[in-house]
Amino acid sequence: MEIVKINTGVYGKGRPSLFKHSKGDFFYIIELNDGTKIDLTQVGGVKNDEDERFVIEKLDIQLVNMGIPKQSSMKNFEYSKKGLAKVYTDKIRNILENMK
Repeated sequence: MEIVKINTGVYGKGRPSLFKHSKGDFFYIIELNDGTKIDLTQVGGVKNDEDERFVIEKLDIQLVNMGIPKQSSMKNFEYSKKGLAKVYTDKIRNILENMK
């Protein structure tokens, strides 16, 4: 399988999606060459209980450097700040702003 596209951002309200989400939820969806879409924020459980945003940030840097097309939006970023510590919202901002 090959990753052909990345779509990332923060959900606003009233946007239909295949994945369950709430306003302010960060998403990081990779699309594979067979059309399968996987939201990495919904995969759950990462090694050593490291927060998934830290893992996704490292992965995102590699994928962007490989030239995989990325669609990213800061549109609803402010919503993510409600209920999340700055260390996590900083990671989300880093991911959303990491473009080639």
